[in-house]
Amino acid sequence: MGTTGKRKGLWLAGIGVIGGLLAIGFYLFLPKERQLTDKARPVVHLDRTVDSSEEAKESGYWLSSNRLLIISTDHEGFDGGYGGWQGHADLFDLNTGSRMRLSGLSDLINKYGSPLWDAPFGFEPHGTWIYWVNNIAGGRGGFEPVVAMLDGSHFRKLEMDEPDMTFWLDNLHYVVIYKEEGSERNLNPKITELKVYDIENSKKDHNYPASSYQAKSSLKRYYEIAPTETSIESSDSDRSQIHIIIRRRDYEAVDEERTLHSYAFTLPDNRNLLQSFASPDQNRIVYYVRNEKPIHFMSWIHRLIPSIQERSIATEGLWVSRQDGQGLYELGHVPANTRANTPSGDQLEDVQWLPDGKQISFIYRGMLYVVPAEKRESP
Repeated sequence: MGTTGKRKGLWLAGIGVIGGLLAIGFYLFLPKERQLTDKARPVVHLDRTVDSSEEAKESGYWLSSNRLLIISTDHEGFDGGYGGWQGHADLFDLNTGSRMRLSGLSDLINKYGSPLWDAPFGFEPHGTWIYWVNNIAGGRGGFEPVVAMLDGSHFRKLEMDEPDMTFWLDNLHYVVIYKEEGSERNLNPKITELKVYDIENSKKDHNYPASSYQAKSSLKRYYEIAPTETSIESSDSDRSQIHIIIRRRDYEAVDEERTLHSYAFTLPDNRNLLQSFASPDQNRIVYYVRNEKPIHFMSWIHRLIPSIQERSIATEGLWVSRQDGQGLYELGHVPANTRANTPSGDQLEDVQWLPDGKQISFIYRGMLYVVPAEKRESP
């Protein structure tokens, strides 16, 4: 073999060695794509195609820890999404894996031609009744609060002025509160009137003045369900700096008594907080974070061969802590979408606590997953 042949052979061998090192480096340093999804259970596929109103065509809402209400868009409608909207509601059962059409509820929603997410809506604690505010003609025709059973067998309108606060007292009574005009007490409003709606019988509806025993006992029961409220904030200049504020929720509390505790900490490796949510019982917090870090192996290769660019790894993941920010641990992560001006198909979406406060759901690549919130040690 001539000199040229030897040089060519050495060059090819060098390329092979570098290629092998690159493969080893990527294997060692790139995140395992299914780390979070391996720990989670796939539940149901949802059509996350975004329409002109920037809403996904299908969204899921937890009624209980094994029942998911799915609202789907069949026709977008017009006038910025108001009027003409048509869709349907399905009930998905996690235990059986079955998806059942709720024809009665679908007909009620379609009657007004505006999707539920255009106005406030929610469910009573047992997930049997749904409350929403019909957005008539984009609000130009007014707003009409209604309640209905999930199967559509019972439906009634709630005649009310725009309330300051609402909640379910139990599975058959819905409470509306009006606070003193100009009051800034969002957690502990100065109540002027309280109205209790009997969902099944409008003749049993009652208005109570704020000073009445009925009003005070209703509020007391409400605040006993969740006596504290947790708010999570991050610094505008550094999204890894977390500030947790725990406030007292008590209609008799004064402003200076509302803050019970305040905590501050930094997310590991300067991860950036995207979203955070307290569990239904306010005892735990889930953090949806993004992390980007250089691949040190690629930096070393770049120093040897400048034509090979340095690279970084971007991931999105879920972390959980106690209410005070202590005991922080990672549930897992997936590769993040690093391409500009592309759909967010590789990103986590719609992170939610399940009603039991023990599980968390998220959507990844159109699949809704459920993952246990407790820390699991690796085998």
